[in-house]
Amino acid sequence: MDAGTVYENLQAISADFAAERRERQQRRELVAVDFARLRDAEFLLIGVPVDRGGIWDSVGASARPICEMLCTLAHGDSSVALVCAMHPAVLNFWMATNEAPAPFDKAWDEQRRSIFRNVCAGAWWGTIASEPGTAGDIARTRATARRGPSDGDYLLPDGKTSAAGRGLPLT
Repeated sequence: MDAGTVYENLQAISADFAAERRERQQRRELVAVDFARLRDAEFLLIGVPVDRGGIWDSVGASARPICEMLCTLAHGDSSVALVCAMHPAVLNFWMATNEAPAPFDKAWDEQRRSIFRNVCAGAWWGTIASEPGTAGDIARTRATARRGPSDGDYLLPDGKTSAAGRGLPLT
């Protein structure tokens, strides 16, 4: 699969979404079938490096095509496009960091293989973050991770929630 084919697939889906614009703008939930269509169109591969079976090459080579895909999708349904934008954003850290220093290198490679295998199998990735007093605005967070009791452990203070993971709660 290549970025051009994924883009063409998204153009067709976006046109279908646009034909339902009035109904879609009144929705207050995400619909699973929309994301199944995007998965089947190979959209998820934007979050997987080329060497792992995806279409992500590098920030310089992939950012513009991915943004164009999201923009095209937004013409059909901006809410779906917003949710879709989280997929490569969350995976970017794993895509952009090929190697970790010893002694973390083996665990890092294993984690990357697991994540990309799950994405290729159809897993969506997204993120949530919250902290009292921020109203969900990550730029207003003041929490700082502190070293934990064991080497390599880091802890967030009480009241702070941050997660990145796979799966979407869809109706």
